Amino acid sequence: MKNQFILQLTIINFINTEIMKPAAKVLLSLFVLFQVTILYSQWTVQYTSNNASFNSVHFIDINTGWLAVSSGTSTGTLYKSTNGGNTWNTLCFSTDTAFKSVFFLNQSTGWLATKSGNGTGGLYKSTNGGNTWTIQLWASYTVTSVYFIDQNTGWRTNISSSGFIGEIEKSTNGGNTWNSQYVLIDTAFNSVFFINQNTGWLATKSSSGFGRIFKSTNGGNTWNTQYTMSGNGFNSIHFIDNNTGWLAGTSGTGIGGVSKSTNGGNTWTVQFNLNNTAFNSVDFINQSTGWLAAASNTGTGTIYKSTNGGTQTGIEPVSNNIPLDYELYQNYPNPFNPVTIINYQLAMSSDVKLSIYDVMGREIAVLVNQMRNAGSYSIIWDASNYPSGIYLYTIKAGSYMKTRRMVLVK
Repeated sequence: MKNQFILQLTIINFINTEIMKPAAKVLLSLFVLFQVTILYSQWTVQYTSNNASFNSVHFIDINTGWLAVSSGTSTGTLYKSTNGGNTWNTLCFSTDTAFKSVFFLNQSTGWLATKSGNGTGGLYKSTNGGNTWTIQLWASYTVTSVYFIDQNTGWRTNISSSGFIGEIEKSTNGGNTWNSQYVLIDTAFNSVFFINQNTGWLATKSSSGFGRIFKSTNGGNTWNTQYTMSGNGFNSIHFIDNNTGWLAGTSGTGIGGVSKSTNGGNTWTVQFNLNNTAFNSVDFINQSTGWLAAASNTGTGTIYKSTNGGTQTGIEPVSNNIPLDYELYQNYPNPFNPVTIINYQLAMSSDVKLSIYDVMGREIAVLVNQMRNAGSYSIIWDASNYPSGIYLYTIKAGSYMKTRRMVLVK
């Protein structure tokens, strides 16, 4: 969404010269025409691991969650967090099966979907929080997602070994037996979610590169196309009520994206995108708190967390004038509480990464991570969720790199 507006800046400087009296006040009003792009949402890096694809993340409350991970095509690890995703402990490990999707109904009962190196898939059930698992299904296809609304009623999605015959099945006895509800050729069924016994959504990707959302209002007996986007694959969908939901996907050019709907999936607004990254799973426990599981094309798995519903925290004004040099300016205000503005300029179109670090050198937020055109930019950082202290912010744009310091005082 782009808008144009006139920004008036009123600046008071105290200047000492031979001509002017000491501390003379100069009032300067600047009127600058900007074109503004709503750019970035408050998703911060929470956890990373090398040589891993983070395939599925699921939380049942603010503290307790599970993470399904694969390394290569046939190695899987399941992790559990009890502190909201800050740290993760290994629950189980497989050397011949990748873990594709995990879902827990409560602290005890959960299901794990897997895929072996030869394309066969399994579904496992745990009744002790994921410490041990019992196989419920082994098939010649891959189980891509599973979701239950109670101890008995659940749905799972499958794709054929070729990858583009999708099927959704329903169980009414806790996953012991399953009945096919819907099959579609040339489409991968990647994620299923139900908000109640009747209303559910299905996230898919066609062999021709179309992402499609299907919606059911009769428990999965029939499905209707609700939303379509070319050039994208939809990997994960999650709703917290009949209206509010999130969708994670990856474009054909390797750009991961998260979108939000407030009308039950009829329309979607992009919140966050990132180059060279697959966004595999999105999960929210309420209007504010959610997690995003991702895998970069360099083999790094990342968990992102949002505490404001993934909503945009800043705007990036782009001036029409092309700067002569690269520059990262001092944030203002500084010190600040809790919001500050960071300005930077690019002499040429560049891949830009603008990151926030704590004093220990840990990356705690990524404000920009994509190609930007030459020009002058401004972005807002909201540090409401961080403690007082000194923080560093670093820009990398082509061969240019610069770091500055800022102080948060609460």
